Amino acid sequence: MKKTVLSLFSLTILLLSACTSGPYKDGCYSGKSQAGYDYEPYIGYITIFVKHGWPIKAEFKIVDTLKKEVFSEKYEKYFEGNEHYINQFRNDWKGIQAYPAIFIKSKDIENVDAISGATWSYNFFKCAAQDALKNAKK
Repeated sequence: MKKTVLSLFSLTILLLSACTSGPYKDGCYSGKSQAGYDYEPYIGYITIFVKHGWPIKAEFKIVDTLKKEVFSEKYEKYFEGNEHYINQFRNDWKGIQAYPAIFIKSKDIENVDAISGATWSYNFFKCAAQDALKNAKK
């Protein structure tokens, strides 16, 4: 009787593990993309960490290849005097900061929607993530 209960328990755990395993191989995957903005000097880079088949962490940045500088809160100085570009920068900066967490929560890049005003950074994020995840598929 104890062996049967233990076997059923083991089988249940095995089945639950199989059902909760995600679509990706465990590991660390990197991707990059210009997201169709080939005329601009920016590249989006992402590193996605996968455990039990699911993304658990994502690190994302956009780099200005001409200035050799990461697009960060300090980057606003390049738009001084142009309120339109400053507002656009601020929206895209919010997107850069938010998209990784939204992706990890949703577990699927197709479930990440663009934030209003941050489509530029969204395009970089989505294309770089797709580039990374193509190597992670089981």
